Amino acid sequence: MGNKNLEWMGFRCCKLLNNKSRGYWANSMKGLHFLCGFKTNSYKRNNFGKRWAEQMSQRKKIYQAWFKALDLTNQNGVVARVLAEARNNFYDRLHGYGYVSPDPPVDKYYYYKDHKSGSPPYLPVYHLDQMQVYEVIPRDVNESYIRDIGNHFGFSASDAVEYHNDYLLMSRQDPPGDPCDPNLAVHTLQVYTNSGQYSYFNTGPMWPSQTGLTFPDPTTAYGQAEAFLTNSGLHMSDAGLYDVEYDTLCYAEGNDVNALTTDYIGCAVTYAREIEAFTGTNVSVAGAGARLKVYLNQTGGDPNLPAAMGNWRNITSTGIVPVLPKQEVFDRFKEHGEKVSLEPISVEYNRVVSDLNTPKLAYYEHPGAELQAELIPIWIFSVDYYDGDELLTTADTFVPSAHEFYPPIANITSPGDGSEFEPNDVIDFNSVTDSNYGTSPYTYEWTSDIDGQLSTAASFSGSLNIACVSDDNSIEVASHTIMLTITDADGRSSSESVDVTIRRFCSDLNCDNIVNFGDLAVMGEQWLKP
Repeated sequence: MGNKNLEWMGFRCCKLLNNKSRGYWANSMKGLHFLCGFKTNSYKRNNFGKRWAEQMSQRKKIYQAWFKALDLTNQNGVVARVLAEARNNFYDRLHGYGYVSPDPPVDKYYYYKDHKSGSPPYLPVYHLDQMQVYEVIPRDVNESYIRDIGNHFGFSASDAVEYHNDYLLMSRQDPPGDPCDPNLAVHTLQVYTNSGQYSYFNTGPMWPSQTGLTFPDPTTAYGQAEAFLTNSGLHMSDAGLYDVEYDTLCYAEGNDVNALTTDYIGCAVTYAREIEAFTGTNVSVAGAGARLKVYLNQTGGDPNLPAAMGNWRNITSTGIVPVLPKQEVFDRFKEHGEKVSLEPISVEYNRVVSDLNTPKLAYYEHPGAELQAELIPIWIFSVDYYDGDELLTTADTFVPSAHEFYPPIANITSPGDGSEFEPNDVIDFNSVTDSNYGTSPYTYEWTSDIDGQLSTAASFSGSLNIACVSDDNSIEVASHTIMLTITDADGRSSSESVDVTIRRFCSDLNCDNIVNFGDLAVMGEQWLKP
């Protein structure tokens, strides 16, 4: 956001900016520089917001950071979309980190860019009795590791290595210039310490805002990606099926679902990981951690690649587990929902349906920023999500195919969702744990989005605070989202949340749960304000 007013917003909701609704949102911008969202489904529980902020802090343009966060966190086939009032708005960086465009004219025309996470198909494996267990072999991610990769992207020994909480970073400006130049090119190489996954990015040529650009055809693009990966030594031996996809810039008018013009702004070759599940049978590896991706410049442009990511986790086989029948697994998903789904979809639903002739067996690899001890054997279901009779969306859903990989199930028995309490009420927070899931002993964490951590006991009693959220004290209730997270001995976890409201004394103006002269002082201060 800017220093005085709201200039951009981001929404992680499924399909908020699809073709039916993007016109509505474009007409609602009224001076916003742009809106970030999704054309398709999006997934929860992948720290998307954290990665977006992380990428913005590396001086990527704001929409570039949104698109890059998609690559780092989301599943195959997800399309991120950004609407802008004017093309110049796409050059905006975080306030204080570079160029910020002037406020755009407000009219019925707007632009939008689309970027796809990549969607190489999953191998069609519909039945296995057993699957191998793959343990992750940790990498030694240090300065030497990132410099070895940096040599392939133009970094030199004079470029410093920055140490962050969960990643290493190298960056440079090429050439050095005014940080507020809208065309400033910032090169970054990021390596996550939990996995060794790397991500190189050049802000100059990536997803440009020019029209009339041309990019390699799919055959040429694949050949160029293969040449780079082979010559650099960055190819992965278990890379399998691939796809070639093109990102676009569109110009549109009002609520028209059809764009007035469409131009290509990017080309990427994305590879899927394929490993042996059982003797002679390979399956795909789903998840953002299993992504090898090479971006290509427009024809005739700079021969250096604008971006790439790769180095999925090293693994070794350590055993065999039996595969649960897909019907049983889907029944578990229907009963426990998000608690057993590895990447829940971002919709509120109450009914699910799936064709059980189509689920595929695979493994799941978490995003590279996360710590993971083993790849997770899974069934991939194509699930229809309903609210009553209304179909909300259809999405790939990932559920463990072996009992040993299920997390403990978190169940809050009290307080009930939607409960209301008076200030200073003592509230009973109780839970039960299903002993059929997870490996004991379990650890518990209760949190409130207002009060922070509440307890690490399975059950406890306590009060919740009221937060004054406005100068005029117009908010008379405090709504807490209470979350219980249960983690087992293997580090697997699940969560459940409920919303609880604390009513406020109408005369408790300073929200300290006591009515006294302090509240009179607040009233006096309000009257004395000019």
